[in-house]
Amino acid sequence: MPGPLTSADSTRYIGVTLSVSRAFAFRAAVFSNLGEVVNTIDFKMADGELLKLPVGPEPNTRVLKVLWNNRSLRGEKAATGAYVLKASAYIIPDADESGGLSRRLTSRVGVLR
Repeated sequence: MPGPLTSADSTRYIGVTLSVSRAFAFRAAVFSNLGEVVNTIDFKMADGELLKLPVGPEPNTRVLKVLWNNRSLRGEKAATGAYVLKASAYIIPDADESGGLSRRLTSRVGVLR
């Protein structure tokens, strides 16, 4: 979603808040109650881009809200019902590191029209 976001957006849209301190990759998918993919988002953020984000609550962290706009991949409004949001993020390792840390989140959410 384009920014800037308001506090009302957090109640209108479903998503996750990330608190990050290093380059990372993120992927989220929204599924219908039948298991069909409704929408996805997939991106990477380099260390230099982190400085553009708001300062986080912990030292040396930045905060990013990733929200679903309640639309399908084709841009259609999602129907009233239950959905599953699966999100994962992992730290992109430096050249001298092996592997990266990862976090996964699965949430059941609802859309009411």
